[in-house]
Amino acid sequence: AGELQRAGQALTGPASPGRQVCAPGLAVFSIAPQAAADKLGLAVRELTPEEARRMNGEKGLFVERAEGPAAAAGLRRGDVILAIGSTPVSSVEQLVELSKQAGKTVALLVQRDNQRTYVPLQTG
Repeated sequence: AGELQRAGQALTGPASPGRQVCAPGLAVFSIAPQAAADKLGLAVRELTPEEARRMNGEKGLFVERAEGPAAAAGLRRGDVILAIGSTPVSSVEQLVELSKQAGKTVALLVQRDNQRTYVPLQTG
């Protein structure tokens, strides 16, 4: 189980690893397992249908927040993670699973604005 916070206030609801939680008036957030969040320093969510349309139907994960290793690697809010290595990612669960299989560094294919680049992210 997890806890979703907004502006310092805890929101109640069934927050569990990989589950999307939506409270009235709030955007949908995905809660990644704590170990994966600590390992990568990322808070991500799946793209909305509108965001996917703007990306020509591509799937990916929207970066809501980057801290620790993710921030040090240069990731920031608004980036879209398209792949780990050569494997496309379209769900939080998939990102978590692929990051568990990686070594001490993962190569994230990231789109920022109209530019794509691989970003090496230290995981341990």
